[in-house]
Amino acid sequence: MKQHILCMTLALGTFVSCQNNNKEEKVNTSILENVNKGVFKVYAEENTAYLMEQIIEVYTGRFPEATIDIRYTEEWDVIDKMVDDSARIIVLQRELNEEELDYIRRAFDTKPIQSTFAYDAIALVRDRGAEEKVIPYEQFLSWMQKGDNRFVTLAEYLDIYKLLIRMTGVEGKEPALEIVKSVDDLKIYLAANPDKVGLLPFFLVSDQDDPKAKEIASKFSWLGFEVEKDTVFPSQSSIFTKEWPLIKSYTFISCKISRTQGFGFVNFVHTIPMKKLIVKAGLIPYRMPERAVVIKPQEF
Repeated sequence: MKQHILCMTLALGTFVSCQNNNKEEKVNTSILENVNKGVFKVYAEENTAYLMEQIIEVYTGRFPEATIDIRYTEEWDVIDKMVDDSARIIVLQRELNEEELDYIRRAFDTKPIQSTFAYDAIALVRDRGAEEKVIPYEQFLSWMQKGDNRFVTLAEYLDIYKLLIRMTGVEGKEPALEIVKSVDDLKIYLAANPDKVGLLPFFLVSDQDDPKAKEIASKFSWLGFEVEKDTVFPSQSSIFTKEWPLIKSYTFISCKISRTQGFGFVNFVHTIPMKKLIVKAGLIPYRMPERAVVIKPQEF
């Protein structure tokens, strides 16, 4: 994957002169003229909209002749849209597994390119009065495997529950899940059920300079893990270092994409301005720009 990202960067950002018989030849750059022009169709998971809309606004502001026709749908439908040849670019909150890679490879007779550009995480929350603030990670896995009726989230974040099931390899009976309507309802529910655990995306609270994020963080206590004798909580730092185990990625998948089908848009998310935007949005870029941002652990 790193090689694919490097290749795209070199293709758009560097023109290499070649020598033939010790004579320099001029490179034909006309093939790049339309790379950021036109209408580019993209299918994306519903809960990527928070970040994707910000990226699209900046991209189309810089390249006004480009239009991103993005359509948000469920994860299974996103992959099928690519296979049905409805779109050459899709965005998931994870990387494809081998079975899915093979599914797309057989449809296009070529391997799709995966390009992860940002990370978020699943945060576990409890009522502020709950006594237990840290549990062994093995205990959490046991809850998942036994199908304990312990978890609660908002309907709009149901995707992170599904992702959690995949992450932990739950087979057979899935853990039961309660659904509430809002963050305030989640606070009330956890206060009445202190043994329950709420599931929230980390980006909601990551920017502690944002009054709204601060307000949400003030409603809960944060459940951390004991991992190999260390205590870890979700933070920009622990997500970047992969110490927090419940990480989800934002990943572009493209297949047989031409320079006029969104090649420039895929490349754009790996630029330094986009990395700064990703950090400001409360997420973590795949690769940090040197000295451009500071990653700090959060204390809630």
